[in-house]
This record gives sequence, structure tokens and C-alpha cells, in this order.
Amino acid sequence: MIKQGRGCIVNFRIILLAATTILLGDIALAQLAVTPATSTATPVLSGTYIVRVTHVCQVLIDITQTTPNPVAGVTVDNSGDANQNIGTITFNHSTGKATMSADSLDGSPVLFSYNGATPLGNVLTDTPPPSPPPSYAYSNTGTSFTVGLESGGSVTYHAFYANINGSTKIPQFVIFGGIEKAGCTTTGIAIHQ
Repeated sequence: MIKQGRGCIVNFRIILLAATTILLGDIALAQLAVTPATSTATPVLSGTYIVRVTHVCQVLIDITQTTPNPVAGVTVDNSGDANQNIGTITFNHSTGKATMSADSLDGSPVLFSYNGATPLGNVLTDTPPPSPPPSYAYSNTGTSFTVGLESGGSVTYHAFYANINGSTKIPQFVIFGGIEKAGCTTTGIAIHQ
């Protein structure tokens, strides 16, 4: 029989904390990592990372209203866009190019059908990485990550770095996100290999 005294509860809490620390050691260390705001040197993105990038665009539905009818018409301007990329990204710090080899899961988060017609929007697809994989120009600061777009121009995202190597300045983890264009956001996480 276990006594329910104060000492037993404290000992149980210490054992539970120790077990959690052992099981989640790397994750706990990542939480304690230096963040960009306190870092004195810009992290160096270099080498291969496992990556997951999520891209979501808002759905836009236009509703017209006339009196006395509550809704006179509904027009879907777009059915939104959802995209997941999972794979690897390799940063070449000397050339400023990033090469991404990733499966792309694409489609509209909402499909609209009018009177049983073909739905408006794109059904989900799973596309393997192209060969050769595309490369993009990139740069980063202690608080941002900028990537070139296929259509030209570039987008800058907020970036946070964790477990930055003291000598190479290469971060073990990178998380980034921001607004790509009006109505669309992109977020991602990368883990150094």
C-alpha cells in the first residue's frame, strides 16, 4: 500500500519531471535555444534540412442581397488554395541558392457544386518532386527569411532559429511564416540533418 503523504507526492513529481526530461530532452533543449532577438550573429542556413511548408489562401464568397430576399445570389470568386510540401531543402550558403525536393499535396480546401454540376475548385492531388528539383534564391537575417518566387520577386517571412551551433552558426531548427500575398499565408519548419 502506498502512503499518500506529502513526501510521496513530492517524490512522484520529481520522478515524473525526470522521466519527462529524459524522454523530451532534445525538444526541451530546443525550447531553451537562443532566439534571433538575442543572438549577436546572423544564423547561417547551410546544408540539408527536412522541411514541411504549408500554404493556405482564404476562400472568397460574394453574396448579393436585395430586399425582401435575404440572399439574391452567391458567387464564389475563388475556392481557396491549400498546399503542403514535405521533403528536403538544401541551402548553399556560398551561392545563396536553396534547392527543394518535396512532395506537393495540393487542392482547394472547399469545393462548390451548383445543382450537381462539376465542382468549382481543385480536388486534392499528390505530386512527387520534379527532377531536377527547383532552386530558389534565398537570404536571411536574425529575424527573417527571404525566398525568391518562381513568378519573380521575393517574399520575406518572420523567422525563428533554435539550437544555433556556436562555431558554424548553423541552426538545428528554423520556423518561419508570414503573408505571401493578399489572402495567402505560408508557414514552414525545417530541421537540419
